Formats: sequence, structure tokens, C-alpha cells
Amino acid sequence: MRTQRLFYVLALGLGLALALLLALSIVERGLLQTARAAPGDLFAKPGGSGTACTQANPCTLQTALAQANDGDTIYAAGGAYTGTGAAVITVTQSITLYGGWDGTTTTPPVHDPDVHVTTLDAENTRRVVYISGTVSPILEGFTLQRGDASGLGGDPALPGYGFGGAVYANNASPVITNCRILSSTAGFGGGLALYYGAPTVGNSVLLDNTASQSATGQLRGVGGGILLYNSPATIVGNIVMNNVASGTTQYDGGGGLYLDNSAAVIESNIIQGNHVFAFGGGLFLHQSGAVVRGNTIQDNNAFNGGGGGAFAVMSAVDFEANTILDNEAFDVGGGLVILGSSPFTLTNNIFALNFIQGVNGPALLVGGCLPPGCPGSPASQGTLLHNTFAENHSLVPWMIHVGDPLGGPGATVAFTNTIVDKPGGIWVDDTGSVMLDTTLWETSLQGTDLTVTGTGTIVSSTNLYGDPRFTWPTFHIGPGSAAIDRGANAGVNTDIDGEARPNGLLPDIGADEFYCYGLTGVAISGPTTGITNTAYTFTATVSPPTATLPVTYTWQATGQSLITHTVHSLSDTAAFTWTIAGTKYVSVTAANCGGSDVDTHTIPISLRFIYLPVVLRNF
Repeated sequence: MRTQRLFYVLALGLGLALALLLALSIVERGLLQTARAAPGDLFAKPGGSGTACTQANPCTLQTALAQANDGDTIYAAGGAYTGTGAAVITVTQSITLYGGWDGTTTTPPVHDPDVHVTTLDAENTRRVVYISGTVSPILEGFTLQRGDASGLGGDPALPGYGFGGAVYANNASPVITNCRILSSTAGFGGGLALYYGAPTVGNSVLLDNTASQSATGQLRGVGGGILLYNSPATIVGNIVMNNVASGTTQYDGGGGLYLDNSAAVIESNIIQGNHVFAFGGGLFLHQSGAVVRGNTIQDNNAFNGGGGGAFAVMSAVDFEANTILDNEAFDVGGGLVILGSSPFTLTNNIFALNFIQGVNGPALLVGGCLPPGCPGSPASQGTLLHNTFAENHSLVPWMIHVGDPLGGPGATVAFTNTIVDKPGGIWVDDTGSVMLDTTLWETSLQGTDLTVTGTGTIVSSTNLYGDPRFTWPTFHIGPGSAAIDRGANAGVNTDIDGEARPNGLLPDIGADEFYCYGLTGVAISGPTTGITNTAYTFTATVSPPTATLPVTYTWQATGQSLITHTVHSLSDTAAFTWTIAGTKYVSVTAANCGGSDVDTHTIPISLRFIYLPVVLRNF
């Protein structure tokens, strides 16, 4: 268990966006200063008047692009660039564009987009970047904002709709890294629309983009942040937040990302706070054999449909080591919906605190798919290995629904090494079939019909009951968990954090393999002087930051009663008030599963004097 993952799970609320942007800027600063000037380098700045595009005499960005050949590099100085026509810039060569040049003749050129913010601003009247042809440009260190692809097209089969508000790439394989894609709009791909290529999007922020456009009598909205079409893309290390897809046509959606016929790798992203009208608040996969690995999919919403976190249809997907947390849908699959998909696998995922207003699978719904949405009327068939389901809620207690609530072709699902926490377990309707091997049911479910039930086919073996002892709010297992060393060998060699499995004779049940990392130190901070009859607060912080939670803090202060707190936190506080002056001592003993330490803090307390009004001093 790694407490570093706590940061990802605690990424709640829109206010986090600024902190994440700052963190990304620090990354950029480290990554982007490696560039060097070369004979094929061109230099641009806002209002540049040069024609040779040199450091000493930079030109406009459009002039630099007109002169560039394959393999050249363009350095764009900090500032705002606007344009005319259909896009701020058009790229048709395999070139490198760096934002963040400081605009001087320093050799090598100073290249820091955090300090020298370089913005391509489409002013809500055009697309920001258009990339055309079988080229592989690199776009790094730019802010791309206020793009609008309305009326600009992109797919002849969908006339009237615009594609790619910030970036539209057709047949190209761009590398877009360390960029900010902000406040852009299109019918398909509000931020990015990437067609028929092998693009890479990495270490970037996609924030406040919208897929929504009316044409030919229909409102369409597909891929608020990113749309991939026939693109085996790599989407890694991005923050995809507060994007919207508002289409109402069947299978419109993908507030954060939408994949169509794309065998992409979606890895180590934060997909948070995205919204759709229909399906896939965070992520939508259609006919896409994608790998979805190591992502935090959190606080997304499908407010009139299903798959608040993610929605997969006719997709042989592999979901591995994701945290699917606090998502919401209207009727089905608050966390994840899988329809008409075979084969699929779910390994080492945590589903927690997801919610639906209806009754069909607040954590997970697996079912079949009916025409016309799924030609051939396919059923789903999949395998779940080492997954954790906890505190997912709906109008009924069952967190998982297997089968088709509409009476379609249904699903067959095999579960191994699964933790199912309260409020309840698995409902299997008459189109569903489940096989359960080695399941840990939360203690309160023992002897009830809230484990696995329904009218479908159920085969269940090795049912265990006990307390998973989750560490809040990561939903990893803690010391003394009933899941430790009780799993079957399912051939899974790592856990959700990438730690080796098993850590003992047998693997642990659920997504997490328990490791005890002992604390090695504790330190008290607080006031160094004080007065009587005044409360003072002291904070104890343990180290290292990887110490396993929970931690028990035992406080003792001069003349005070003992205080003990057991908390899932690397720090704790206690307050003390003294009525008698003198030197006081505050000590804390911190202990976890693998170690303990003590620290003492000294505070001199002086007598508090009460000054009487002058009229009373004479008596």
C-alpha cells in the first residue's frame, strides 16, 4: 500500500485545478529546457517583423511555419498569438514547435513555458491548430485556448459539425505534450479531435472544453476533452477536468474522452469532474480494444444516462489498476457500464462511493447490447480479477448488476479474489451468469441475501466473511484486514500500486496487496511560548510519507489527561490549556503497524495578567 496514491484520491473539487496546473508547470520547467538551437531552428514572437526568423530578428509564427521544413524546430516566444482564417496556425510538416522561448539571443535559447507563457488564442472565432497530412509534428509548452470549430467540418459523413475546437489532426500522428487545452468548443472533440493517426497526448491539462453543436436538426456532443477516431493513441499523464459533452443521440457522450474504433492506451490520467447528458461522464469507448490503466476516474457525471465514470460498448477493453471513485449516473452504472463487449478484463480496480438514482449497478453494470446500437446483438463475456467494491449506493443494496435489465442477450462474468463491502453485493438477472471464486464479503452481509442473488445462473465457491479494514479514503486494505493472505492464485503478479503480489504465502483479496511500511519518526510543531488560560494547538507529523496508515497518536502534556487518536493521516493535532504558569511539556507517541517514535515539545507558560480600569486601581 502506497500513501502517495492518497494524493490522487483526494483530488476533490474544482479548486484543485489550480494546484494541478502549478504542479504541471513545474514538470514543464524540468522537461522543456533541454532544447538546443541548431541550423534548422526558427524563432517567432508576437508582432515579429523579421523575415529570416533568427533569434536576433524573429518573425511571426505564421512566417516561421511557411519557411519550416521537415525536421526543423520553431521556438515561439512568450505572449499571445492570434490569427485569421480557419485556424490560428496550420501545420503540414513533421516539425517541432516549442512554446516558452524568452525572446532573447541567448545561446542555447532559454525555453521555459512556465515563465514565458505562450498562448495560441483563437478568440472564439476559429480553431486553434489544424494538423493535416501524414506528418508527426511535436507541439510542446503551449496554452491553446478559446477555439471554436463551428462550421469547420472534419468528417464528410457528419456535415455541418465541427471537429476539434483546439486541435484537429487528420491522418497525422502529433505529439502534444506539456500543453494546456482550455475553453474550446466543437461538436466532436471540444478540445482535441484526432483522426486516423497514432497521436500521443502527454502531461497536459484539458480543462473546460465543450462538445456541443446543433446541425441537421440534431444536437451532437462527442468527446468534451478528447475524441479519438481510428487512432491507436497514447494518452498518458494528463489532467482531463471539467469538460462537457451534451449530445442527445444514441451513444453520444464521453465528457472527458471518447474513443471510437481506437486501440488506445489511456494511462495515469486524472479524469475528473467531466459531465455528459447521455453516456460516459469521464470516458466512453465504442468498438475500441483499449487499455485503461492506472487512472483516477473521479466525480464524473452522466446526468441523464449511464456510466458516470466510464461506458464501454462493443469494446474488448482491459481496465487495470484504476480508482473509479465518486461518479454518478442517472439510471445505470454509476462507476462503469460494459455492454456487448467480449472479451473484457477488469484487474486490480477500486470501485468506491459511486452512485445512481436508479437501481441497476451503482458500481458496475455488465450486460448485452441490442440492435441497432450493436449489430449482431452481442452478449458480454469477461473476467474480473482482484477488484474491490465498497460503499457504492443506489435505491437497492446491490452494487453490481450482471445481465441486461431490458431483456437483451445478457452477460457471463467470472469473478476471482473480489472484495464486496456493504451495502450489498451482486444481482444477476435472468439473462446473466456469474461464477465467483474466493470472495470476501463484509461481515454484516453474512447470513443475508445481499451477497449474490437473482434469477440468473450463479456458481459461488470459497466465500469468506470479515472486515476489509479499508484505509479511508484510499480504500486500500489496512492492518488486520480479513483480505490478507486469503486469496487464490489468479496469475496476477502486481497490485493496484504496482507492488509485487503476493506479499506472503498467498495473495491478498481485492485490488491492494498489503505491505506494512513502518514509520521512522514523528515531530511536533506548535507555539514556543504561551500564557495561562489560553488554548494552544500542537501538530504531530510522522515520516516517511510512505508510512502505512492508520497511525495511533498518543498525546501527553504536563497536568493534562491522556489523549489518543487513531487516524488515517500522517498528521494529528491536539490542544491544551494550562491554568498554572511554568514550563510545560507536550509529548506524542506515534505508532503504526511497523514502528513507533516519540517527540517532546517544551513551552513556557507565563501568568496571564488582568489589567483593571484606572478607576479601580486606587482601591
